[in-house]
Amino acid sequence: DMAKPLGVANQIGVYRALCGQGLLRLLEQEVDSRDGAIRTACTEMLLCTLKHDVSLLRAHVVKEGGGGLLGHLVAALVALPDDAPHRNALNARGPDPDSGLKAQVGELLRGLLDL
Repeated sequence: DMAKPLGVANQIGVYRALCGQGLLRLLEQEVDSRDGAIRTACTEMLLCTLKHDVSLLRAHVVKEGGGGLLGHLVAALVALPDDAPHRNALNARGPDPDSGLKAQVGELLRGLLDL
């Protein structure tokens, strides 16, 4: 929301400055957090960065290699709880409560891979 009132060129500048200060490293560490609110916030910030300057994310992924942000995104996409009772409770409730998050992560991966 901080960059919304700025013009496109200034929005890109804000995202580049934040990424230069380590935003992507922070998001990379927290994108597969056990806390759903943190995961969602991280993926929303990554989507904003993707929207404004996909080259920032692509450069970060290339620099970090497959185990960095890309690895965390894939892990977040396919992660299931470790405990069977929780997994059974999810199945009993119906749709996966993280399906929105999985859609966001899928959108991020699609944006990164779209040439």
